[in-house]
Amino acid sequence: MKKFLWMLFKEARLQFKFSMIWSIVALFTTILFITIYPGKAAMQAFVDLLKNPAVQIFFGSLGNAGGFTLWALFSIPFMSILVFIISIILGARGVLYETEKRTSELYYSLPISRTEDYIAKLIVVVFYTIIVSAVTVFPWNFPIVGTTLPSEKVFMLFVDQTLLALVGVGIGMIFGAKEGTVSSAQLWGSMVAILLYGLQLIANSSPSNKSLKDFNPLLWFDASSILLEKKYAAQTLEKFYILIPVLLLLTYYMYLHKDLVKGISRNIIPRRLRFSLHKGERKSSKSGRTSIFTFWARPFEKRYPFFSDFVYSEARGLMVMLFVIIVIFPLQIFAYPGDAASQKLLGGFSSGGIFRVILYGENLVNHPYFGFIALNTYGAHWIYMLPLAIIWGKKIVAREVDAESGDITGSLNISKRSLILQRSFAVLAELLYIIILMVIFLALSEYGLGKTPVLGWEIVALFSMMIFYAFLTFLSATIGFLVPKYGIWLGRLIIIGSLLQFLTSLMSSTSSIPSIPAQGIFGLFNPVLIVLKKSWLVADYGMVWLTLGTILFMITTYLLSDRLEYIKVDETA
Repeated sequence: MKKFLWMLFKEARLQFKFSMIWSIVALFTTILFITIYPGKAAMQAFVDLLKNPAVQIFFGSLGNAGGFTLWALFSIPFMSILVFIISIILGARGVLYETEKRTSELYYSLPISRTEDYIAKLIVVVFYTIIVSAVTVFPWNFPIVGTTLPSEKVFMLFVDQTLLALVGVGIGMIFGAKEGTVSSAQLWGSMVAILLYGLQLIANSSPSNKSLKDFNPLLWFDASSILLEKKYAAQTLEKFYILIPVLLLLTYYMYLHKDLVKGISRNIIPRRLRFSLHKGERKSSKSGRTSIFTFWARPFEKRYPFFSDFVYSEARGLMVMLFVIIVIFPLQIFAYPGDAASQKLLGGFSSGGIFRVILYGENLVNHPYFGFIALNTYGAHWIYMLPLAIIWGKKIVAREVDAESGDITGSLNISKRSLILQRSFAVLAELLYIIILMVIFLALSEYGLGKTPVLGWEIVALFSMMIFYAFLTFLSATIGFLVPKYGIWLGRLIIIGSLLQFLTSLMSSTSSIPSIPAQGIFGLFNPVLIVLKKSWLVADYGMVWLTLGTILFMITTYLLSDRLEYIKVDETA
């Protein structure tokens, strides 16, 4: 028993920081959803929008809900998907932690029962998953905005969502037992989540697709039944009670037959392969090299290997971005409810709060189509693009440290300046790839809808987004080189602080639009004003300054590349 408790506390300690970060992210997102509740009067405009059949594809039928309950039904499905994905990540990481940290040979040489080890990992992962589920549900019972959901219904939501999260844990642990790395397991697990979400949209599109609902765990979690009828959906608990044990038993069987030292199990997919980096070799997963999201980097392998290596490492991120783009552009655009409903929506939502920020303070009631598209697509670009810039800034200056491949890279016949230059252009290439996808989906969607009056300037605004996020990336990289010990954190704090300055300046002002200096860096890029004024020279020539800044910081990053560290670990990052 003493040995088992040691294993249990060891797993809890190893997973604590990672799990708490995800819990904080989930809690912050939930509180954000609650705090931007626009009020009962404004929600009446939302009711008309949600009656649109295209919109109900995402949420299903919401009955006669109104006010705070309707807002909860709008918000909670998004949070349940987030919790499902987090639980997959926690499950995969729980199985593969020792392999990922290269301590498996030492750890598994101890007299440890494979069964006890599995149970300890499972208990810890389930414990942290319950925490993540709790922080996304129970805040709805706190009077943050003066109104709450009933305690009994909140607890029922918690039970239902936790069961869904445990399905995610099972899926994550299966791929953890199957794959050799956490990133690979998370990739396959995320693909399952995306597939289930796609099937959910198909199931909601027509009552004839009932069979898809019966076999899709995402649809077993039914917030509508709980909040409107105070009951679980038919046979929901029974389905969860059957599926969860099956997944965990399958995981246990696979874990018993897994080579824990090498980190692979039977029939591993995909197999590992190598590609040449000048005189050395570096591992690259087949899923990264042959992915449909990164295939365009293959022609550059021999001449610019670090360009290709950087792009391959982004396969999972680019896959997620494609999913985001599909959700944001065609699905949101085709949900356009018509001019009258859009004007009502904009009139109710754009007067304050986060919606005012998304529209950059502009009153677009008289531009119903453009206002709806800006509100639902590229107006909130920082939600889905900013994490990429923050990650890229660190990867430019600290990829060897994170991947523990400095000994290999340092032995190659390549200068640090060449390496940094290749990575810099890889960031620009990825940005261009993402923007081109956005443009394609935007153009096809608007042509399909027959709404193209400002398409040209919308495309200009999207390509301007590329300059803005290149600016943030190279600003972060420059600070990372200038301040060796704390540069990465300092760069992130400056970017996040600039975002908070932008948010607070617009949210605190309801009668007028703050000046560009008051809005800060994020105010320099104003896609709404670019389209509205049909000019690139808006926001005090913000795009001009961002373009010059991008060039300056890219050159500075190149000149400071001699400070690149191969081996030294930056504990503060």
